[in-house]
Amino acid sequence: MTENKMVNIALKSAFILALVSSTALASKPVKAVDETAFGEAGGHVDFFVTGKPSMLKIHGTNDALKGNLVMKNGVLSGVFNIPMKEFVTGMTLRDEHLKNKAFEVSTYPDSLLTLDPVNTKNISGESIAFTGKLKFHGVEKNVAGQVKLLVQNKEVQHQASFTIKLTDFNIPPPEFAGMKIQDDVTIKVDGKAIQL
Repeated sequence: MTENKMVNIALKSAFILALVSSTALASKPVKAVDETAFGEAGGHVDFFVTGKPSMLKIHGTNDALKGNLVMKNGVLSGVFNIPMKEFVTGMTLRDEHLKNKAFEVSTYPDSLLTLDPVNTKNISGESIAFTGKLKFHGVEKNVAGQVKLLVQNKEVQHQASFTIKLTDFNIPPPEFAGMKIQDDVTIKVDGKAIQL
């Protein structure tokens, strides 16, 4: 066998091998990604703080929660937007002091809560641990707490609770009418997100 024939046979073999390999790869099934987007509808945020003296209890509420969630193969993640000027505590003067002096809403109008991925495949309304990030008053910090999730009928119902320290976000505990608010604040984020 001449050298040219040997080279031709080798080239043909390489071509056939490449063709078979590419065909096998092309026929390999590609796993589909199940991804669904949800938009927040009718959610609200509450905060609870104790004053000094401890008989002072302040409850702030905000019905303007916004957000978008994404479910990818049973794993939920997303971001909530909290317009800070919408908080009310039941006392107008205290609200103004809180928004203008503590939250500084003209400089920091929104807070963002980012939810780290949560596997929802084996849960149905029970409370589980969650982690995420809160950007509040221009400062971003890790947060952790408990969340109840119920995914059904093209919606995600959520109830999350976690605690922060105001000083971690460069906010000295505010004083009002001779009473000082404690550093620890409990935050609850409740609502539902509808499939888009």
